[in-house]
Amino acid sequence: MKKIAFVLAMLIALTGCLVALASCGEEETSSEAPAASSEAPATSSEAPAASSEEEPAASSEEPSEEPSEEPSEEPAPIEAGDENLALGKTYTTSPLMRQGGAEVSWAYDENAPVSYPDEEGVTLTDGVRPAGTESYSDPVWAGFHAHCPDYTDHGCSWIIVDLGDTFDLAKFVMNAGSKQLGSGIAAPTKVKVLVSDDGETFTEVGEVSFVDTEEVNNVDAILECAASGRYVKFEITSPGWMFITEVEVYENVVTNE
Repeated sequence: MKKIAFVLAMLIALTGCLVALASCGEEETSSEAPAASSEAPATSSEAPAASSEEEPAASSEEPSEEPSEEPSEEPAPIEAGDENLALGKTYTTSPLMRQGGAEVSWAYDENAPVSYPDEEGVTLTDGVRPAGTESYSDPVWAGFHAHCPDYTDHGCSWIIVDLGDTFDLAKFVMNAGSKQLGSGIAAPTKVKVLVSDDGETFTEVGEVSFVDTEEVNNVDAILECAASGRYVKFEITSPGWMFITEVEVYENVVTNE
């Protein structure tokens, strides 16, 4: 009986140990990792809103072509008549050259007489052209110079002819001495032509150059262009002497047919 009791006591003790060991195991394994969220992180149920601004719509129209240039206007038809409208007409000019002597290095001297005067104010429209034998001292010439005060102030010498009435015009002519005359004389560099109805406000018509020569003592500069006016102004430029003999103006007969 004592053996049975001892065995039972041992079994009870062993059972208690096993229970204790089992309890320790449960405590060690029962501490759980933090519970994972039962729900996945919320995701936006809607995609991000598209930008409220829409892409600019492509133009349905083709790029417009550059405007084509309009053709330039045809120049007015001209045909010069035979009558010189300036013949015998009155005119005014810028001051002619008054050349001093050696004491002023042959420059302009307001106290000196006009060196090559416009005889009686008719030389430039009297219709008398050089015969080809004249020297620079012949009275057929009126002598302008770049050293004249008006030239230095305005960059040219000038002649204004009053035709006496308004005309449609087609041709303008100036006759001048060439470098054949020597003594520093040469045909002007260029002539600019302007017209006016009142003699005060002038409009440019055009300009033309002389073709200088040593073969003959005078040459023409001719400008053919449509214009209208009563007063015709010739502006002449040259670095030195300018010997002018005649200016002529011709009507445009096309506009009067």
